[in-house]
Amino acid sequence: MPKAIPSSPIKKDRFLFINLEKISTKILQLSFCLTFLSLLYYIFRGQESYFHSDTATKILLVESILESGSWFPPNWIYANGDVWLGLGIFPLIIFYALIDNIYLVYSLNSLFYVSIALMTLNYLLNELDSTDIQKWLSRTIFFSAFSYYSASFLFGEIAYLPTFILFCLLLGDAVKLLINGSSINGYDLLFRLIIYTFFFSHNPQRFLVFYVVPFLLVSILFAIDNSKKIRGLIQFAGLLIIPFFLSFLIYNFLLIPNIMNSTGAANLSIVSSELLTKNITRLIPDLLTYLGIQLNTGISVLSLKSIYSSLIYFSSFFFPFYLYFNRVGLLKQHSAVYKRNIFLYLLFSIYFIILSYFYLFYSPLAINFSTIRYLYPIIWCAFLLLILHIRFLNQLKQLLTVSILSITLLLGNYLFFVNSPVPKEHLKFKDIAEFITDNKLKKGYATYWNAGSLELRGEKKFKMAGVHLEPFTPFKWLQDLTIYEPSNHDETFFLAAINEVPDFERIINEKRFPHLIKTKLFETHKLYVFDNDLARVFNGGYYDIPLEHGIDFQIIGYPSFLTSVEGFSTYEPKYRWTEGEKVELNFQEILPDSFSLEIIASPYGPNTGELLLIEVGKHKKEIALQPGFQTYYIDFLGTSGFKKISLTIPKPTSVKKDGKTIDPRKLGIALECMKVHEY
Repeated sequence: MPKAIPSSPIKKDRFLFINLEKISTKILQLSFCLTFLSLLYYIFRGQESYFHSDTATKILLVESILESGSWFPPNWIYANGDVWLGLGIFPLIIFYALIDNIYLVYSLNSLFYVSIALMTLNYLLNELDSTDIQKWLSRTIFFSAFSYYSASFLFGEIAYLPTFILFCLLLGDAVKLLINGSSINGYDLLFRLIIYTFFFSHNPQRFLVFYVVPFLLVSILFAIDNSKKIRGLIQFAGLLIIPFFLSFLIYNFLLIPNIMNSTGAANLSIVSSELLTKNITRLIPDLLTYLGIQLNTGISVLSLKSIYSSLIYFSSFFFPFYLYFNRVGLLKQHSAVYKRNIFLYLLFSIYFIILSYFYLFYSPLAINFSTIRYLYPIIWCAFLLLILHIRFLNQLKQLLTVSILSITLLLGNYLFFVNSPVPKEHLKFKDIAEFITDNKLKKGYATYWNAGSLELRGEKKFKMAGVHLEPFTPFKWLQDLTIYEPSNHDETFFLAAINEVPDFERIINEKRFPHLIKTKLFETHKLYVFDNDLARVFNGGYYDIPLEHGIDFQIIGYPSFLTSVEGFSTYEPKYRWTEGEKVELNFQEILPDSFSLEIIASPYGPNTGELLLIEVGKHKKEIALQPGFQTYYIDFLGTSGFKKISLTIPKPTSVKKDGKTIDPRKLGIALECMKVHEY
């Protein structure tokens, strides 16, 4: 390791009789202690109040794991790499098996990862040969309310704090191997290979883009002109490539075929020229919006928290570059420090280029402003640059800088961790759960952000499932699919947030639902109680209508003259797709002796121009499918005694394999209407 560098290399301080550096260190130590205490207060005080559906989903999955004895319960559906649930699910299982209080369990789970993150940050700071001031300032910033990951992670999201752990490990290993000239051997090497493989198995594609490629590129650029660094480069490249290769095999040949059921993993696709133009014009506004500032005709600050967040965010970019351009000569006098800073500047630049490129040019990253969260590594690099350059200020300037930052960060901790108001919708969940329990309702539905949280607040006295409002379909993501099967409950309910009420009531009015018995209005939500299970809507619920009216596939459910249907996908507003090779419609009564079957349908992709086989008993007819929605009439004569109509789809095609979406269904034709016209 290189020798430590004096903390005041610019000029001597005038106040030599006062150890200003020691005062700065004490201020930061006090700031960190207050920061950590406020974080603990937030973790243990806020869990019950902020317990939302991301958090609830993990708890529900842990319950299923413990009940089924399987790490991957067979009835659960996973998507987009969430089969692993990151590292977040592991300690949660242990805590939940020992403690019955779900809020305390999740608080302990959060504290576990805060502790691991602190350990990995310390490892990185040691490899960067940081001074005491730099170490305590880093701890204070990264665990303050402006950490950009702690709050979201602690109360649900699983992608932020674990990836911060990975970022610190990777950067620490890169500095260790490429700059400090050390090596990683034995158990340390094995440990890293296991940890990196586990991380990357979460979603190899995502980690390739956000971690493997940036760190590998920077390492190559950094080491390419120095043969002494080649050995470190080879070992670091191996630390990245071997775990990525192993995770790719695990993910694609073990997890996806056997565990992820029908949802599959997300694929990036290049956006259209129209969306690219839109992304270019909205990149900066989206970034500002994510930080709490809206950019329309002008900039409007939403709250004091927004001012606080934005000021620190922009200063974290400005000060490192200001210091770099004014101290570059000084940096070069201390080669080890100079190399560490150059490495961070390269990493910052590569991240900015790669992630901005993906944000602009690819979907689903470019779908909405919330995807800006993928730019976190850029912010972490900027923070580290800001912190590392403080060593080049004289002691008086260090003291002033430390004092200002401490006051600002502690103010943020008070605003976010201590004095943050609890959202009304979370406070009211308890009242809603009590009402549902008092009315002895056993099963219900809501949009994802309400379903899991409300179920847990009901203390397992009722079951809930998430649904999409548009179209009204099951929310098949990290969910036990058995709940979407129709049950024998006489009544089920739907909980809509106030902003969801207009859409849900329009759906009720436009489509055929079970009979609405009653409603209950709360301050933030409205509860609807129906006389039958809404799952029948998802699975072909039946409504009364005569045979001659036919089957309108634009309506949720099926007419009562059918006993069962097979081979259809879930409801969509304008039609219903066939899914798979065979479609069967079974009727209550025997079909007429002679009739004309009217079908309005449109083929998907390669089914165009192919022959659709239609069978009524032993009678078979074929029609050539034309592009777009067309009306077909097929005559059947002498078909008495049969109750079933079957369709054989010529070429069921996976939309996912076409590369158009992540939709895993094998589609055939879209049906608008089917009628039996008796002769």
